[in-house]
Amino acid sequence: MLEGVPVLGLTAPALLLLAVLMIFRGTLVPRREVDSKDREIAYLREAGVEKDKTIADFKEAIDTSNAMIAAMVQVAQERS
Repeated sequence: MLEGVPVLGLTAPALLLLAVLMIFRGTLVPRREVDSKDREIAYLREAGVEKDKTIADFKEAIDTSNAMIAAMVQVAQERS
């Protein structure tokens, strides 16, 4: 956005106008907003990892339950 613009040669009102334009275009954002987005992205990544672990735990529990039920059915059939 500032390629070829001699920033040091601009007057105070021109610099203010430039800053306002950058804010309106979204190229100049507060640091806390950028940090907030970084924290949100990190939280979502961590939540995704936790979700994957939870799904793996549920899958293991389902497999174990299915094996137990199959074993009980097999024992019941053998006793009949």
